[in-house]
Amino acid sequence: MIKKITYFLLLFFHLTLNYAYSQGFKKNLIVADSLFKKGDYPKANLIYQDIFYQEKKYSSQMLLHLAIIANKQQDYVAYLYWLNLYFQVQPSLRISEKISNTANTYELAGYELSDRKWFSILYHHYYKFIVLGICVISFLITWFFLFRKQSLFVYRRTGILLLIFLLFSVISLNIIPETKEIVIAQSNTYLMSAPSGASWVIGIAQKGQKLPVNNEHDIWVEVIWNNQKVFVKKTQVYLGSVF
Repeated sequence: MIKKITYFLLLFFHLTLNYAYSQGFKKNLIVADSLFKKGDYPKANLIYQDIFYQEKKYSSQMLLHLAIIANKQQDYVAYLYWLNLYFQVQPSLRISEKISNTANTYELAGYELSDRKWFSILYHHYYKFIVLGICVISFLITWFFLFRKQSLFVYRRTGILLLIFLLFSVISLNIIPETKEIVIAQSNTYLMSAPSGASWVIGIAQKGQKLPVNNEHDIWVEVIWNNQKVFVKKTQVYLGSVF
């Protein structure tokens, strides 16, 4: 009895904290949106970034507003970063074209939209619907397999189809990588051979260049540059992902 009461109390507090946290996010977002509409972009920018980096929350409109603010402040690096995150939340070839045009203007690499990357973004965007569809199809196949009177041959065939489908679903849900990247925030940023300031300098990246993230090591980010692993300090990049 005591265990049940403890469990329900913990569940109640958990739900209460989540609700309060969600309400705080909405309140801060409303304040920031209000400042944005009034044209007070510096204050709105601070609240938006606090929501994104500290509260780990976002909305598609918030990301778009951050991109607009960066553009108005003529910060093309931040503009590309926030617009790229918005593109991941709201995939659109029109937004991709804007990103590509801006990157080409400043001769920046890493913003090309390959077929594989486009598929990955669409996959993560519609992930919930894909999982729901897989669950529904699995349920229908299982129902047909268990509750329909069929011959042994049909049972075997249906069972094999179910196993193949489930195997394909598990593989497809796990092999597609997350879309996580950094944008270099400072000019002439050193790319190191190891997560240490005493390691060798492998190369120098220019402000605005985008690189795929491989891993994180304390204050360092492991990225892929010219098909090799290099390390860059987190303080020198825009780091954050919506997936």
